[in-house]
Amino acid sequence: MKKIKKAEHFIWVLAMALMLVPMLARATTTWTGGSGTDWNTAGNWSAGVPGDIDDVALFNAGGTIDVTAEPIGMLELDFRINTGSANANVVNWNPGAAAITSFTVLHAGSTGSNGSTTFNHQSGTIDMSSAAGTYQFRVGNNNAATYNMSGDAIVEYIEGISIGQSANGNGHLVMSGSSELIDSQNGGSSGLFLIGNSGSNAKGILTMNDNASAFHRANVRVGANNGAVGTINMNNSARLDIRTNLQLGHSGEGHLVMGDASILRVGVGANSDVRVGQNASGRGTVTMSGNALIAGSGASDDVHIGYNGDGTLIMSGTSAIAGVREFSTSHNAAGSDSSVTMSGNSIIAARTYVNIGRSGTSTLTLNDNASIANSENSPFNLAAQSTGNATLVMNGSGAYVHANQDLNVAFSNGAASTALFDQNAGQVFVNNVLRVGNGVVGNAGTYNLDGGTLRSNSIIVDGTTGVFNWGATLTVREVSQNASGNGSIIGFTGDLASSTGATLELNDLYESGGIIFDKLAVSGALDLSAGGDIFQFWNDMQRLRGRGGINTGELQLISATSVSGQFDNIVGPGPDGGSFFRTWGPGEIAQGTAADALQLNRGYLDYRVDGVFFVYKVSGQVPEPETGMLVVFAVLFLRGLSRRSWLVMLRQKLRS
Repeated sequence: MKKIKKAEHFIWVLAMALMLVPMLARATTTWTGGSGTDWNTAGNWSAGVPGDIDDVALFNAGGTIDVTAEPIGMLELDFRINTGSANANVVNWNPGAAAITSFTVLHAGSTGSNGSTTFNHQSGTIDMSSAAGTYQFRVGNNNAATYNMSGDAIVEYIEGISIGQSANGNGHLVMSGSSELIDSQNGGSSGLFLIGNSGSNAKGILTMNDNASAFHRANVRVGANNGAVGTINMNNSARLDIRTNLQLGHSGEGHLVMGDASILRVGVGANSDVRVGQNASGRGTVTMSGNALIAGSGASDDVHIGYNGDGTLIMSGTSAIAGVREFSTSHNAAGSDSSVTMSGNSIIAARTYVNIGRSGTSTLTLNDNASIANSENSPFNLAAQSTGNATLVMNGSGAYVHANQDLNVAFSNGAASTALFDQNAGQVFVNNVLRVGNGVVGNAGTYNLDGGTLRSNSIIVDGTTGVFNWGATLTVREVSQNASGNGSIIGFTGDLASSTGATLELNDLYESGGIIFDKLAVSGALDLSAGGDIFQFWNDMQRLRGRGGINTGELQLISATSVSGQFDNIVGPGPDGGSFFRTWGPGEIAQGTAADALQLNRGYLDYRVDGVFFVYKVSGQVPEPETGMLVVFAVLFLRGLSRRSWLVMLRQKLRS
């Protein structure tokens, strides 16, 4: 019995010993370069050419190493390129497109503070998909290193990448040609992709050129920690796909620079965001030019310029942010500060919300032909939360803002938010209601229409701090041609004022037992200048044809505290002196109104119990028989028309 137990014990010890043989046999071999530059020359290594049983291959001395054929028998290699001196190390990795080399660790520039490492990955696949441990692929661990990928070079990994990992680390990963970075993690999340990780001057840069592509499943942090700086440069047709979040300026400083035809896709197979200024200490910038594109592809893929920290977005050319769920600035914290400047033909197109200065302070400026819009049934907000402070400035003649539902200027549910919409040029299209201010909580909202065109179904100036000033073309209209009812301007305690040369267009009228005219309702001071076409009223001639009668138009000024200026140059359909005739009702000067202020009005102010009305009358092209013929004869006589012309017009009137 004891002999059997001794035999079993011997077998177990022998088995364990056999298992430990390869582990004990693993050695460290260091590059010496004593016999040239070839990897496969034994004399260039302190303990022979690295093979499948070698644990670590170190490259300490300055010099060059050339790999021109697939390393023989290399299954796993812990390959650390150190720079402990001021010497430069260069690795030219070119074993051929079919070569696959498995590394457990690839650290370029891993120790010391002097010298530099350059790894030129020209062909073949470096496979780190079975590596254990975090950030086993490091470029500029705590020293200067550059990793150049070109041609069809491929790196596969599962445990993340770090460029500029530790204090004083300075790493640069450059991708060109058709090179690829592939996150091979199956299920779950891989390690982080860090570009500029630690503080103390850590710097990391990822540059992607040509058709280079990269895919990462977990978060990509650029400027991960306070004091670190990270940058992503994308040019030509480079493509970066991220399944989770891109955090530019996570806690440090992060930058994204995108050029021609480069594409950043977020939400690839999951939910993800682009967050510029992730945390309070984070600062991030995005610069887009040419036809660079940031595209959404998931259910929840937002772009936040200034998430909790500070963010800047600069767009030019035909660059676009499209297909993302929400676009917001200064999104999550009162201390967040952000700015967005759009020029050229740049575009921002969100599926749902657009929030400018949602919780912090933000400015959006649209120049040239830049445009921003949302496409689904969600509001376009300036200062959506209680601490928001938003400014939107339109300077470009072709600039465009489209709110698919409501456009809210400081119309938040919280208190103390402020917003300014300063439209100097361009077009604003509001599919539903433009709201300025919120009297319930005292939000301060101002809309200055100093140039361009504003089109909205309804405008509501709400609250003592709600102000709407117009000096350009303001159109209140039904957006849908099949809609019923009429557009309106409604004010509660705010002011609605115009300046010299202002035009108010009331159009797209609908018949419902007669023409329903748009309503101007103001419970404050209404200042109408005589320097331009103040009220420009366009009738739909097809709807009026055959109705007959003289249709009375009214503009209601509900509880107006004062009405000043002259109702001059009121334009009907067709040019003045044309074939469309206008008659005006008798003037009625109310108490307290100077006669000379109404001489050019061709209408009158009617003070009623339910408010103040400006009343004017417009005749159609087919007047009623009892009044219309008199109008026709009078006009023809005054114009001195010939008998023939008079007969031609009379026949036309009778036929219609």
